[in-house]
Amino acid sequence: MPDQTTPTATEQTRPGARGARPEGTRPRGRGVQTVLEVVGTEQLSPHLVRIHLGGEGFDAFIAGADTEKLAKTDKYVKMQFAKPELGLVPPYDLEALRETLDPDDMPVSRTYTIRSVDAAARSLAIDFVVHGDEGIAGPWAAGATAGDKISFSGPGAQFAPAEGDIEHLFFGDDSAIPAIDAALEALAPDARGLAIIEIGSAADEVTLSAPEGVDVRWLHRRGRGRERRRWRGRCRRRERRRWRGRCGLSRPRRTLRPATGRRGPRPSGADGAGRDLRAR
Repeated sequence: MPDQTTPTATEQTRPGARGARPEGTRPRGRGVQTVLEVVGTEQLSPHLVRIHLGGEGFDAFIAGADTEKLAKTDKYVKMQFAKPELGLVPPYDLEALRETLDPDDMPVSRTYTIRSVDAAARSLAIDFVVHGDEGIAGPWAAGATAGDKISFSGPGAQFAPAEGDIEHLFFGDDSAIPAIDAALEALAPDARGLAIIEIGSAADEVTLSAPEGVDVRWLHRRGRGRERRRWRGRCRRRERRRWRGRCGLSRPRRTLRPATGRRGPRPSGADGAGRDLRAR
């Protein structure tokens, strides 16, 4: 096993890393790692697992985070996953590991949406799409137990639903569910719109926080051709009748597309659905 020095602080102590943020100074740098531990898990559907992360690093994470980004609905972190057989302990000194590990053995980074932050419980929730032993993040989430540690940098964020008299349109696949659900939860009670989400089958449908005026439709990949044609036709008719903007189905294995539009006398400034947050 490679010789790795494990810092005791939750922030990585490699050259150039920043220390804890003094009060009144700017947020932490993007590459600084936070270490949290698993405090709970939920099986939301056969292929969607929610991991609750907390522990000693939570307060430092909140103190160092950009509050404007935490308020966005697509806030995300860059999570670091190491091969279990290497026995590496987070946070990872990536510069030192590059000198001792084969490139294929380096920890890999994956981007995940923070579904919610619970200040009272001092924890945050992240949802993972799991398909057996495919990939590295999904298997980690499927086997996660209380006390398991994970490191990440961030948060980053760009999107929150626009306010005003508009209709919202969201597209995404199952990996976009956390960001779409967070956006739906942030909408006003009288908001109107449509969310179309592509999932494997009816068993993967979950309850979303959509206002009554937002219609949620599930597109099943099994039998996708027929459903795609049906929804494409509905979107085109909806666009002709009601929308200024564009309307189209997301591609397989893709997530959020900026596909919301305004109706009425306000033709500019379309409400965006956010970034592509699929774990790569």
